[in-house]
Amino acid sequence: MTTNNDHTNIRKEDVDQLLRSISDMLIVVSPDGFIHMVNEAACTLLGYMEAELRGQPVESIFAGTDASSLVASAMSEDKGQRAGRPAEYRCVTRYGQSMPIRLSRFLIHDEKITSTA
Repeated sequence: MTTNNDHTNIRKEDVDQLLRSISDMLIVVSPDGFIHMVNEAACTLLGYMEAELRGQPVESIFAGTDASSLVASAMSEDKGQRAGRPAEYRCVTRYGQSMPIRLSRFLIHDEKITSTA
């Protein structure tokens, strides 16, 4: 980690490693509703390999959820509305099992991509 003009710069590799090591399920979704990244906990819980989920529409794992509603809710939370409040959703595993989850949504700002998780 380096400091430059009072801004902290963290290497992308370090952030990726941190996100992948979180013990809770983590799914990073692009603004257009496609899965950008998942961590090991998400793969284990859902029964998929990361490569199988990457690029898939988020609706493939969130039962009855429209991707645009997830993105819109993350954007509104980013503007300070309902910040930090998890919501109830249902995930569907590779084997068709539906399970309730509490989902927190937030924006990740990056020079190349803005994602919602």
